[in-house]
Amino acid sequence: VRGASTNKPLYNQNQNLPDELETLLENLDVPPPNSGGNRLSVQKKVASHAPNPRATVNQIPPESSGPSEGICSFCNQQIYGPSFIALGQKWHKEHFVCAQCSSLLITGSFFPKDNQPYCQNCYYSLFMDSCKTCGQPVAGDCINALGSKWHVEHFTCAQCSKSLVGDMFYEFQGKPYCAPHYFENAGAVCGGCHKAINGAFLSVLGKKYHPEHFVCCYCMNPIKGTYKQKDDKPYCPNCFKRLFSPA
Repeated sequence: VRGASTNKPLYNQNQNLPDELETLLENLDVPPPNSGGNRLSVQKKVASHAPNPRATVNQIPPESSGPSEGICSFCNQQIYGPSFIALGQKWHKEHFVCAQCSSLLITGSFFPKDNQPYCQNCYYSLFMDSCKTCGQPVAGDCINALGSKWHVEHFTCAQCSKSLVGDMFYEFQGKPYCAPHYFENAGAVCGGCHKAINGAFLSVLGKKYHPEHFVCCYCMNPIKGTYKQKDDKPYCPNCFKRLFSPA
């Protein structure tokens, strides 16, 4: 009857139990016959192969049991096995990488900066001047002019691309020019021959002239001294009198 209590043993202590029942009673932690107890209690047994709860990934022992080669400058962990030595420091081979882009450096050259290694591309882009013309890093021979640096092959006239290396150049609006194109762009162009003026010139009637090219527009002789003008054209005094004086 449900709920009834009884002092009758759960089993006959003198009878032989089937193997299946003995196993069940052992799992339920029931005392064996002649133990004097009859209380049922169920306990969860912990498997003997349960992991240590204090173990973490960082506590996995090193693969090598040999002596340490030192501390890796990158990860600050012990180095077991082959190491890489550079910049007066030791590194795991897989940790000797560019400080900027993390590319592996053990198979190629590297560039040191502040005791850190860099690949060529990162070093040039971070720490070297750029060419004023192409914007790429300048390494090796260069031209230092107008407050900037230039690849030798890129220091050219801003208009005609003529090389200016070893030649005279002129600055106009922050760019280098050869002499003819400087004077053309700067407004120093002869009003007579329409070529650049490089040297002495005359400033007449809002234009500039080579001295030998300031001529009478009628007789075409050079004007030396005084001149006359009509309709913004220069005349020597003789031609002006002949052409425009009353008879």
